[in-house]
Formats: sequence, C-alpha cells, structure tokens
Amino acid sequence: MSTVIRIAAITITLALLAGCVLVGGRQSIQKPTRGEELIDLKAAYDAGALTDEEYQCQRAEILRN
Repeated sequence: MSTVIRIAAITITLALLAGCVLVGGRQSIQKPTRGEELIDLKAAYDAGALTDEEYQCQRAEILRN
C-alpha cells in the first residue's frame, strides 16, 4: 500500500472514530479531544497501519494543534 493511500485510509478511519452522534434525528459531529486523537493514532500504530515515521509525523501534528 502506498504511503499516500495509507495516510488517507488512516485519516478517514480517525475521522470515523471521531464520532458521529445522532441527536434528535439530526446528525451532529463532535470533534475528538487531543487525547482521543492520540489514543486512536496509537491504536492504528500498534495495529501496524502506520510506520514509525508516519506515527511520529501525525503525533507531532496533533500536538501542534
């Protein structure tokens, strides 16, 4: 799997894990906390979906924001 496709897949996965919640019949998207993003990222890394370099880059990006 190419790096670009892998990063896109991870980004989509993290977005889905961020949480779509149905409230009163309307869909509301809740932004995950920084901690939740880091936990999800670590889970993806532990599952082998990310290389060490990709993990470190994404982690630094989360911590920058």
